Formats: sequence, C-alpha cells, structure tokens
Amino acid sequence: MNKFTLTFYHKDLEMQYQTTRIFMRKRILYTILFSYLIMNTMSYVQNIIEKSNEFLIQLELLLSCFLVLLYLIYCYMDNNFSYYFCVLNVVGCMMQFQLLNYQSGQKIFIFGANLMASQMILLQRSDFILSVIQIFIIAFTRITLLILLEEIDYLTIFTTISISIFLAFVQFRSDKNRRQQFLLTLKNNHWDEYLPSMIGKPFFYFEYDHTQFLIKKIHRQKDIPIYKDELCEGCNLRNLLREYSYQNQTLESYILKRAKSRVPLIQGFEMSCQNKKKGILFIEYTEIFSDAHIYIITIIQQSKNSNKVLIKQKQAFQVYLFKYIKNLMKIFNHRNSFTKIVNLNINYICLLYQQDQTIKRYIPKSILLKIIKLINNKSRQCNIQIICDQDIEIQGYKYKFISFWLQIVNLAIQINRREQIQIIIVKIDCYIEFVICLSQMAKQSLIFWISQNKFMQNLQNELFWDVDINNLRLKMFQDLDISYIQYLKC
Repeated sequence: MNKFTLTFYHKDLEMQYQTTRIFMRKRILYTILFSYLIMNTMSYVQNIIEKSNEFLIQLELLLSCFLVLLYLIYCYMDNNFSYYFCVLNVVGCMMQFQLLNYQSGQKIFIFGANLMASQMILLQRSDFILSVIQIFIIAFTRITLLILLEEIDYLTIFTTISISIFLAFVQFRSDKNRRQQFLLTLKNNHWDEYLPSMIGKPFFYFEYDHTQFLIKKIHRQKDIPIYKDELCEGCNLRNLLREYSYQNQTLESYILKRAKSRVPLIQGFEMSCQNKKKGILFIEYTEIFSDAHIYIITIIQQSKNSNKVLIKQKQAFQVYLFKYIKNLMKIFNHRNSFTKIVNLNINYICLLYQQDQTIKRYIPKSILLKIIKLINNKSRQCNIQIICDQDIEIQGYKYKFISFWLQIVNLAIQINRREQIQIIIVKIDCYIEFVICLSQMAKQSLIFWISQNKFMQNLQNELFWDVDINNLRLKMFQDLDISYIQYLKC
C-alpha cells in the first residue's frame, strides 16, 4: 500500500477493495443526489413564486439540470463513485448561495448544518486523495463566499484552513484503517485454505458463538477413525465432543468451562480422550480467541479397546439379555402378563436408546400421535389429546425424546385410565413448552414416579432446559444444542 496515496500496489487488490464498497456507495449516491435535487427544485419553485433573486433562480435551475445530467451519466458509467462524490460536494458548495434568501440566523444555521452533514458523509465514503480535493474545494468556497458577501475576517479564514488541514489528517487515518481492516479480513478469509498445508493431519476446525458450536472445516474426513459418513459434519463434531471425556468430564464441558473462565490460551496441547466403547483418542488441542472462540482439534491416533474391554462388553450384553429373558419368564406366570410384557419392552427399548447422541429433525406432535397409536394397538384404552396449533419442527435428540414420552404416556395411561389426558405443545420465541394436564391425584402420582426414577431424570435434564415438575411444564429449545444448556447452568 502506498504510504501517501493509500492505494494498493496490486491493481487486482485495489479493484477487490473498491468492489466491497460499491453497495454502500450506491445507497449514499442515490440518497444525496436526490436530496439535493429535491432541495434545489423546491427552492427554485418557491423563488419563482416569490419573484426572488434572479441570480439564485438561474443557479438553482442550473444545479437541478446538472444533477439530472449527473444521474444519467451514472446510469451508463457506474464505476467511478469517488468522482461522483467529488462532483456532489461541489454542488453542495454551490448550494450555499441559497443562504442569500435566509434572513433568520436559526434558518441559516440549520441549513448549513444539514449541508455540512451531507458533505461529511460523502467525504467518509470517498478515497483519500479525492476526499482531500473535496475538503479544499469546500474550504475555498467558504472563504470566497465570506470575501464576496461579508467583510474579510482573518480569524475565520485561519480557522477554516486549520480545520480543513486537520480534517485531511483524519481522512488519511480513517481511510488507512479501512484498508488495513480489508487486508485483515482478506487474510482471515484465506485462513481456512492455509490450515491444511500448515497442520498436515486430519482436524476439526470450529468456533463457539456463545450458543452452539459451529463447524467451519473438517480436513481429511476419511482419515478420522470416528467420522461417520451418514452423519452431517456438525453431528460428527458433537459426537466427538460428547462421547469422549478428558479429566472426568466430556470434551464439550471442558471447552465450555475454559471459554467462560477466560483462562490463558492453550496451543498445540496433546490430550488423551477416553471413550469406554471406542478406546482412547489422542488429539492436539488449540484455542484461538479473538472476536470469536475458535478451536482446532487435530486427530493424532486412536488406540482401540483391548481384548479385555471387548470381553467385558460382551459379558455385559449377555447379562443384559439374561436379565431380559429372566424378567420375561417371571411375567408369564402372572395375570395381565400381556400388559407387563409391553411395559418391559418399553423399558428395555428406552434403555437401549439412553446413550444415543444422534441429532435429527422431528415433529413432536407426529411422534406423540404415533406413540398413542402404538399403545392403542396393544389393547390399552388411551384417552390422550394432543393440542398443538401448528406442526412445530425440532432439531434435537429424537430417540431420547421418544424414550421420554413413551415412559410418560405409558405411565399416565396406567394411572389415569378413564379421564382424558391432554398434552399441550406451545411455541414461545425460540423454545417449545410441553404441558401435561391430568387430574390432581394422577398428577401427584406421576410427579412422584418421575422424581424417583433416575433414568427419567437424566433424560429430563438432557432434553429440557427448564422443568416445572409441580405443574408438569417442560421447556426445550427448538434448535436444541445441549452445549448452550450446559453453558447456562455453569
């Protein structure tokens, strides 16, 4: 960048910079040009009616015609905004002659203040060299008008020149800062392209915007052992952060606590994260805090579970099946065995999906209706009404949501067979509220059962950010992100 003219040496870079300013410059050009045209035209009509100063009438007509011509030229040549701004500022200087019509000091002050404001807007959006030219044209016009219309005042002339020089320095600094900001933004935009060659290993590149984690790039997905093609990039990131733990907490909780406490940054820190099923994952963790919290997790290698761990998992599954069969055999020896088998299957299905972290889009009303239909098919008298104004869509833990409401609906029917049960779904801002309406006795029974059931309490904490258990009111975010809930609770 040239130290004096503040233009980039590379023409392509200069053109790219000018392109980023086109939209704002267009809006300013239209606004100022038509404002000046309306002001001149109205003043011209008023002066003709009042038969005022002949010189002003001719000047205003000339300026109005010139502004129309300037607009027509712009329609065919719409690139050189700085030159158009310069011309508009000259027109603004000529409009100062309209002050000859005003006798009131207050009117003169307001007109001059409004005119100066429009000229400053044009200066701020012009390049440095042309803005300096405009500054000295404005100063020259003011001094000329002072000499022609008033007596020579050396103090006013000195003040005008001094302010103009100071304003030129301000314009220099302002334009330089804008161009440096443009270069910084340009480098930041190319940062994503530089990262793969700098790191050379598979990595997750993401940021935290105080509500959720936003994935920016995943490099060499095929070389990441935990990456699943059937899931989106955001789901793969969430699986990494929530399935692996470090220092007896999930990787997600570790990152959120550091983001909140503003501790010294970690760069290139090697960590071993554990997962009971998938083994140990060795990563390199880096934080970059600027206007946003940016993170890079580089995958070094994964140490799979040993044979002993696999044997333990098989044994645990065998115990799980054995208990299921044993409980099933016990039920056959009792009355109402069919109802108990249904309850047993619901419980075991919910346990299977307890650790499911898959995030999907779903319609809660549709899922609740399917649950009611399923229970109706199992010879239950199901008198449940779903009240929902619209088909609300939620992005969250679909299978955990199903598990939770399977248990609630199943128990509510057992407690309150004859009376009608209502589940009201209401959308309020960015969250969804569920209200379960029962008789007073049934409500107390359901509340007691939920408070004693650790499985339901865990699901409740993961799905809902606000629970009024006494009134059976449950609130969850429509775009569910557990990281945001954890951030609020920290």
